[in-house]
Amino acid sequence: MNTHSIRRKIKAAAKYMIRVAQYALRRLGLYAPYFQDRVSIAARIDGPLGDTLVELAWLKEMHRHLDEKAHIDVYGRAEFLAVAAYRHSYIKSLRPYALYHLVGGYDLKLRISHLVLVDEANIPRLAKKSPKLSELVDKLHAFAKQHEKYTTGQPQHDGAWADFCVLRGWNRWDELGASGAIPFSRKTWGAVHINIESFPVLETRGLAGRPYITIHAGGDRAMYPSAQGTKIWPLELWGRFARLFKERYPHITIMQLGGGHHSPVEGADLVLCGQTSLAESAVILKQALLHIDGESGLVHLRRQLGGQSVVLFGPTPKEYFAYENNVNIVSPFCSNCLWKTEDWALNCPRGFARPECMLAITPESVVEAVGKALDGRKEYVYAVSQPAVYSSAGLAGCQPILDDIRAHYSFEKKPISEHMFGPGQTYIHASRQWEYPYAVENINSMGRSPLRMAVVGGGRGALAWYLAQKGHKVTVYDLNYLWDDQGNADVENQFFSFARAHGFEADFGSVFNIPAEDETFDVVTCISVVEHILWKEYAIKEMLRVLKPGGKLILTYDLVLTDTSKQEASRVEIFTPQAIRDFLKKFGIDDGELHSAKDVLASMDDIRADSVNIAPNMTVGGFVLGKSLRK
Repeated sequence: MNTHSIRRKIKAAAKYMIRVAQYALRRLGLYAPYFQDRVSIAARIDGPLGDTLVELAWLKEMHRHLDEKAHIDVYGRAEFLAVAAYRHSYIKSLRPYALYHLVGGYDLKLRISHLVLVDEANIPRLAKKSPKLSELVDKLHAFAKQHEKYTTGQPQHDGAWADFCVLRGWNRWDELGASGAIPFSRKTWGAVHINIESFPVLETRGLAGRPYITIHAGGDRAMYPSAQGTKIWPLELWGRFARLFKERYPHITIMQLGGGHHSPVEGADLVLCGQTSLAESAVILKQALLHIDGESGLVHLRRQLGGQSVVLFGPTPKEYFAYENNVNIVSPFCSNCLWKTEDWALNCPRGFARPECMLAITPESVVEAVGKALDGRKEYVYAVSQPAVYSSAGLAGCQPILDDIRAHYSFEKKPISEHMFGPGQTYIHASRQWEYPYAVENINSMGRSPLRMAVVGGGRGALAWYLAQKGHKVTVYDLNYLWDDQGNADVENQFFSFARAHGFEADFGSVFNIPAEDETFDVVTCISVVEHILWKEYAIKEMLRVLKPGGKLILTYDLVLTDTSKQEASRVEIFTPQAIRDFLKKFGIDDGELHSAKDVLASMDDIRADSVNIAPNMTVGGFVLGKSLRK
């Protein structure tokens, strides 16, 4: 056997062993397969819940600004990722963060903490497959090198880094955008999707329809195993707060959240420490009137759920961690000893036996701050208008708007029995040929432009695009944008790129949690979504939260006469005329029946005659909810 043959056999054996090793590593989740069509990314998310939420928000924004699909695996703490990354379509898998340094085969490995650090990068492949990602890596490298003294010796240098950020006017969110790699700042929102399976906790714990506040008297078990530490308000002060609060607000329930290692607060009406999952805690936090806490992960979660907190600051700097919409109370004794000593979180760096900074925050001052927040809450009244059901005559009246869409945006004309697909992966579902014009007519009746609009559950539907071309400022929210991708794996990223190029935003959000401030939008539309969900009351409540007084929530839905059972796999609870009437009563509206049985039957006849793609004995309807301040 000559030398050439021996070398050839050795190479063949080596390749075989590599394939065997790669197979074994893949089975163990320690190897990322090589993708010809897209780049693969491993992202390690460091830290507890609050950090996880901020860092995942950065990763979401990175994905939104790519022009192509990437294979993204996220490494972090499982209990936090399960909530913070629930149903994030762009994440391929969630893995324990301890595996991050063992994995191989990725084109890019990112470690996201207070800075975004590039651990590994296949530069030639990134330049070829994703120019935007290649440019992003260059900016991250440059920023990390510029601030190199803060990227080593973590977490001990985190305190110095926080002080530096405060000097520059950056907070915990701004710092991740300071490199300029992607647009990211304190105005950016993450995307926390509430797990609908957790809503029953409101019923089982007697919280549905009940006014309550939440309190949290502890911290992360990994940092505070005994639920005591310098950031935690002492238990006796929590007890005094509860007594004073109940004297002032006897009708409001005090509900305590926390881990099983937390001690109950004397005077709390309902103590659920260790009795709820984090997903259930998110549902409870979402519906609370107010949350009171130290600077903790639940404050970050409450913010991402669109709610306000009263936050007590001692050893951590308010300027770095606080949210502007919260009521932030800073200790009058001293503050900001973050990482001044190795054990700053457990023992006072100044040597006091107890955290004097937190002891100096009096229960009286906290009750006063809570009272101002509760008494300052706005009250609203709602009114229903423009009830309608599908009709053939109504469809004929929609033609000018439909012709406008088709003429300007290259949609092939098709009958209402078929879906239409247009550029940028946009579409018009069959019944939307009636529903979109219904929404547009109600928007036009407001008589002003531009309007700030949210298209909730809009997917890649053409409504957001059309409204943006009419001069309105539009954001579409959905859990994902993958419906009917027709085998195109890049459809989501292509739609994001299309949205940017055509003057509107596409972001992740759901009917149960819209990542926006209260009173942001003049118009919110929700077109044929509510039949696909349970717990509709909380979805409508959320959409009304982000609606400005004087604005309109435009709702369309599938409609049946009496049968509310599942008509097909995707429909879980369908409106009937009586169900709509009962539903509106929850919002203080009792205007009688919106849709008569006669009108619904006639509509069913028309929709069947027009061969609309909808289940038998069903039609579509709509109404408009108006919102105004109670005088």
